[in-house]
Amino acid sequence: MPKDGYELFKKACDYHESINISSDVQSEIVDFIKNGSDLSANAMDAIQEEDKVWSLLEQANSADIWNMPDRKKYSTSKFWPHTSHWLTLGNIATAKAIKLYLNEEPEKTIKFISELNDIGLRTSKAADVVAALAYLVVRQRQHPVLISSIDMLPAKSISNHFSKAKRQYCKIPEIGEIIIGLEYVGQNSIQDMFQTMREGELKGIEKKFIQDLKGDGVETDIISKIEDGELLSFENWEEMAISTLNNLYAFYTNRLTTASSKELLELDSQIEERISNIESEDFGGEAIDEWMSFATNATANTFSLAGARKVHRKVGKAICHDMMQVFVPSISQFGITYREFVAAERMILIRYATRIYRQKHNKLPENLTQLVDAGLLDNEMTIDPLTKESLLVENENFKVYSAGKNLIDDGGEFDGSEPKDLAMLTLDEYWENNTGKSMGSKKRVRGEL
Repeated sequence: MPKDGYELFKKACDYHESINISSDVQSEIVDFIKNGSDLSANAMDAIQEEDKVWSLLEQANSADIWNMPDRKKYSTSKFWPHTSHWLTLGNIATAKAIKLYLNEEPEKTIKFISELNDIGLRTSKAADVVAALAYLVVRQRQHPVLISSIDMLPAKSISNHFSKAKRQYCKIPEIGEIIIGLEYVGQNSIQDMFQTMREGELKGIEKKFIQDLKGDGVETDIISKIEDGELLSFENWEEMAISTLNNLYAFYTNRLTTASSKELLELDSQIEERISNIESEDFGGEAIDEWMSFATNATANTFSLAGARKVHRKVGKAICHDMMQVFVPSISQFGITYREFVAAERMILIRYATRIYRQKHNKLPENLTQLVDAGLLDNEMTIDPLTKESLLVENENFKVYSAGKNLIDDGGEFDGSEPKDLAMLTLDEYWENNTGKSMGSKKRVRGEL
């Protein structure tokens, strides 16, 4: 029977958890990644102790099947269980990759990062925005050591690694594939909440209400509407809430895909406005209390179809309003983060292509178009997802960069804690930018791992 890659992935996560790395060591590893600070013996031992994890992940990558959990069943009480594992594992993996690079083993570094990226691409489609964001964070922390390793690769091996990188780039999930996982969570959580109401203090109230109406001599056609779920019905309110959720997510997904980055920053306020337009004057709990009072006190003399419809609308809107505030979170910033991530992945491909072009022509390209004309890149790979225009180039050293969050070409300015542009920094540049100190000479030291 073929091995299941997901089961091997779970074993890797379980083994990682059993190691129980202290929070102090985890913080030390993160500091090493960001600033190039020295690692203690405990931290080095922790990195080395994960070798079994990497072995299991390597086996998972080569598995013939991956029986992933059905994310259509996730809710706030049942969700992707490996997000925290992925973050801590990713940090340790990044530290290991940096040590490999510092030992001047660029091919091993890229192979190791590439295998981890294969796992990340698989798992980022398995859940919702939180799981995908964990993958993006881990991958972005690896970019500096990856760029440095590309620069150090022997000429003969660049093409193979470049081909692999392009294949991985094509597997990056579309933002709609990620967002739909969050929509499933919302749908299932709404269903769970209604089920809890049915089985809790409101259990049997619908049935008793109908019996009371029949006993009070209310018209048969009105009772039929209630029995069929058209009026004063949990089923109808549940359908209303899920339909509202789906409509909001359809709008969200469309805008996250098509809107300009400037428009994305306004998306959350547009969603808030749409939720406000549900025009609820009450909270869901208050409205349900009103319905219970209506159901308890209605008699043939006081009950009317118009009154029932008024209460029905009032309760439905109140429930929808409350649930949309909970299950339609602010995610426009995720849209920006996703575009920054794609921009960075494209700049990695450009780094590879530039090395190959220079190797063949004995000079740097003059512009990105030459890399496309040479058949090294598709035109899409040269576009900045943030501006939807060409990525920018500082011509003297062919430094490629994105306009960044402010959507303005600041001349490749990426220094400081709040860089204006988004550029692919080497590991030394990244450390120097974070610490303000020259790190290159200090870190070219061999060490055993």
